[in-house]
Amino acid sequence: MKKLKGGTIDCDDWEQQASGGWNRYRDYFRNYRRQYRGSGFRSDENFFTFTPPTFKEFNPQPSEAKRWWNQADYDIKAASKVIGDYEWACYMAHQSAEKSLKAAKYKIHYVRLMTHYLPSLTGDDSTLYEWATKLQSILKSAEAMRYPDHWSASKIPHNQYTSSDAEIAKQLAQNIVNYVGALLKLR
Repeated sequence: MKKLKGGTIDCDDWEQQASGGWNRYRDYFRNYRRQYRGSGFRSDENFFTFTPPTFKEFNPQPSEAKRWWNQADYDIKAASKVIGDYEWACYMAHQSAEKSLKAAKYKIHYVRLMTHYLPSLTGDDSTLYEWATKLQSILKSAEAMRYPDHWSASKIPHNQYTSSDAEIAKQLAQNIVNYVGALLKLR
């Protein structure tokens, strides 16, 4: 097997090893490779800073879920302290909800998720889906809260979000954080 810096094994070798009649595992590794290599994230030095794949059907990572949820909890607390800069309060609420939903996913099966679209992170939970959909509809996209080029010519994010948007966003995000915290038995 070809070794990389730090003694890690290259995915090409995994694919070769897995291709000997183990189609399910080969497909699993191909999907894993595609997700990480296509994200611009991979470099030989840090490829395994995240949990490597496993032959198990599910790969729960409760400690990683807790880390993500803890950051989500801090983010929503910070959002509640923002006064006047409604786009930043909305962005922090979005970040909190996103991290919390990803924490719930990591508790079940660790796969690094590259999306910021909240409804796609809710799984089969109708309560989370309802809150995430409402929050996403208020906030538009993660980029719209930060970048002027996501608005028409004379508009900027600062002028597009109101006090009411920020309050509703913070409440929905707090609902998501509390709900996921209860699911993970952290609240």
